[in-house]
Amino acid sequence: TPIIIADVAVTKQAVDNPVKLSNGNFEVTYELLIENNGTVDLSNLTLIEDLATQYGPVYVNAHTLLLVMPPSDASSSITLDPTWNGGGAIEMMDLLVPTSLAVGDSFMLNFVVEIDAVAATGPLTNQVTVSGSAVDGNGNPYTDSNGDPITTTDDSDSGTEPSDNNSGKPGDTGGSDDPTPLYVADVGLAKEAGTPVANGDNWDVPFTLVFENTGTIDLTNLTMMDDIMAEFGNAFVSAQDLSVQNFTGSGTPPTANVGWETDTTQSMISGGTAVVDDTFEVIFTVTIDPDGIDNVSQGLLNQATTAGDGLDENGDPLTDPNG
Repeated sequence: TPIIIADVAVTKQAVDNPVKLSNGNFEVTYELLIENNGTVDLSNLTLIEDLATQYGPVYVNAHTLLLVMPPSDASSSITLDPTWNGGGAIEMMDLLVPTSLAVGDSFMLNFVVEIDAVAATGPLTNQVTVSGSAVDGNGNPYTDSNGDPITTTDDSDSGTEPSDNNSGKPGDTGGSDDPTPLYVADVGLAKEAGTPVANGDNWDVPFTLVFENTGTIDLTNLTMMDDIMAEFGNAFVSAQDLSVQNFTGSGTPPTANVGWETDTTQSMISGGTAVVDDTFEVIFTVTIDPDGIDNVSQGLLNQATTAGDGLDENGDPLTDPNG
């Protein structure tokens, strides 16, 4: 008497860190591992990856669907659909070609997704769904007591082990169907000089720096560097009135480091947590002496740099493969 258990499992993980493109978007490579964990072969496999629906406006396109590890059993047969794009075409398997996966066999595929992280309004997660029908050694379908085909379906778990709960992997909640989070750390910074005001022979220039968390994860340990004393050279007289203002969002504003006013090699801010889409302004005034400009033809140019450390969905620090 055969024991008929139809069971398929799939895992999903991001391969390496997202790569920033010249257009400001990000590309991330995903890896899927599909395995037959049941006691019977499977046929009529489907693999649904609907990125456009799950990612919403963040989704730009998807491409380069590749079978990087084909199944090893001679009776298995997998053919991918080259028209899949994660949007208008969401089926990864070529349904016009018979597909099968023998007991214990597995296969792996990769694909690339382009996203617009700026469009994110919170953490991003994604799942793929696999299904198949139980068949005997001759490829004939098994049916239940009602005469209906015996099928199996699985939503992907974040990780690399289809037969495991992938404890400790990104997005893990203890179950076997955890969506895979997309971690993109990205930040935007703009700087504007206000109208100079005469101060004797010198001029007071107000500056406004606008910070925004443009990624898909929260940021902490915020820093902002602006060594304006070195960049303005002999034209620099003093800096004053440093403050953090107009924080918008659900994070925690950083504090202004007044020590920066006398030593502009320090960070202008400290602490704080910026949730996705959080913004704030850093405002200060610089007194300059135009007669001290070192390169009159170039004028005065200045740039600031901001940074932050990424947090996962539990508020824990994110690290790359090197730690």
